[in-house]
Amino acid sequence: MAGTPTWKVYRENEYMTWKVYRENEYMAACKYPEDAAVLVSAMGEGATIRHGHSKKDTVWTEGSETFSAGESYDGVAEIAWRRLRNQRVNAAVIARRGH
Repeated sequence: MAGTPTWKVYRENEYMTWKVYRENEYMAACKYPEDAAVLVSAMGEGATIRHGHSKKDTVWTEGSETFSAGESYDGVAEIAWRRLRNQRVNAAVIARRGH
């Protein structure tokens, strides 16, 4: 597995990053899911967008969706945000049941 990129750019109070993987290799981190969509559309089938480094954090898999990322970067972003919200809600429900 590739390591974390050597150079990272942060902007104060902005922590949201979308990770891009190809064949399970960490390729890039993007601030916006639309930018991540551009990358996965170029990388092709099997490239994923994740919000985190784990496979369970995957919110988009190119070639496994109803449309390709290149058809609508905004559409990818909308789906990515929806799936991220669902993941967080599910995690909260599971955590709540544990108490």
